[in-house]
Amino acid sequence: MNRPVGRALGLIGLALAGCTGHGDHVQEGLDAANEKMARMRAAADYDLARQQYRSGELKTALETIDRVVAADGRVPHGHVLRGRILLEHGRTEEALGAFDRAVELDPEDSKTHYLRGVALERLGRPDDACEAFEGAVDLDPTSHESVLAAAEILVEQGREDEARALLESREEYRWVAGFRQMLGHMAMMRGDAEQATMNFGEAVTLDPDDLSFREDLARAQIVAGRYRDAESNLAMLRQDDAMAVRRDLKHLHAACLLELDEPVQARSILFDLTRGETGKNDLAAWRKLADVAMVLDDEGLLRRVARRLIAIAPSEPHGYLTFALWQRRQGNLDGAIESVREARLRAGDDDLRVVSELEELLESQRGA
Repeated sequence: MNRPVGRALGLIGLALAGCTGHGDHVQEGLDAANEKMARMRAAADYDLARQQYRSGELKTALETIDRVVAADGRVPHGHVLRGRILLEHGRTEEALGAFDRAVELDPEDSKTHYLRGVALERLGRPDDACEAFEGAVDLDPTSHESVLAAAEILVEQGREDEARALLESREEYRWVAGFRQMLGHMAMMRGDAEQATMNFGEAVTLDPDDLSFREDLARAQIVAGRYRDAESNLAMLRQDDAMAVRRDLKHLHAACLLELDEPVQARSILFDLTRGETGKNDLAAWRKLADVAMVLDDEGLLRRVARRLIAIAPSEPHGYLTFALWQRRQGNLDGAIESVREARLRAGDDDLRVVSELEELLESQRGA
């Protein structure tokens, strides 16, 4: 081979060798770029799944987060979000699996331990759930929701003393409203309405915007016989649009007003409760309205209430007793005694004393 040709072939060989090396470098760059793009797509999909979850698009959110986890299963927050979505779907076993995987990847995240506890509780594994909640607190002492969750489980298991000790041992949470509320609930379970009133009052002071605390306070005050305070709190609650339409709160308010000897205001609430399809069959409201009619000496209302009570609950004594009271006011003692006897036929053990007392009174008046 002559020298010029050999030199040319050598240059070609060097060029080819150079091209091969450059190709490897280019490929590595392409791989890195592709991996970066995959991470960016996964991050975008994660954000999309989170938005879908927050907007209630659970089916779509699950499909999206499944893509994220399939693309890169090493990221713990992807498994956490997947577990949250599965919980909302009611697929609790699968959710627990997702949280377990997230804990494996990041055992120091207290929120994941808490969510794992939620899943375990729903699966009927209270002891394991308690352990998970306590693990969350160990990792993050400020995680008061985990302490509350553990205390709730203890209460459900009938271990109120342990629950109270757990709450009271956390001095740093002493002035967390939710803690005072739970202590109030436990006091109510013990029958200590005064202590409950104190606890719920503290919760209201700490968080006056959470109406559930004020509702608990009003209910405890009624049990404690503090009707004026309860009426004030119920009136405040019913200024809220959502609370204003609740029938149970209207019932409580009317009962308080009756205890406070304010029958006219109670009558207004009870008239509202006894209107419409629901109201015409509201036995408790009609019975309270009978009390109002008696206090106000409203014989027309008393007669109307008596007939309605008999129509709603013909197998119960209350309508007949109310009708007997109306008949007595009309001077019809024979009719009243007959109505009381009808009531006796329908009376349970709790009502017999009232029936007997009214019957004796009517008999004595007829014999006078």
